[in-house]
Amino acid sequence: MDESRSPYFLHNGDHSGLDLVSHHLMGNNNNTWSRAMSMALNVKNKLGFIDDIISQPSTIAILFDTCKEIVNNSLYIDIVVEVW
Repeated sequence: MDESRSPYFLHNGDHSGLDLVSHHLMGNNNNTWSRAMSMALNVKNKLGFIDDIISQPSTIAILFDTCKEIVNNSLYIDIVVEVW
């Protein structure tokens, strides 16, 4: 599976100051704001975090993925030393 399709993937343009919808939530625009926010999150493949379809990964899964990345990256140490 392409990593960018994962709901856990963060694009370099994703940040806490990003405006997903152009208008702020007010008391009288709840329906339009909610629809716009749902569409924005769905496009970014993040809607599952809001409606509880995606559950929090277990600590073991996070540790396993981290260890796997460290091992995969350590395989290139010999090549990097040769290039230098």
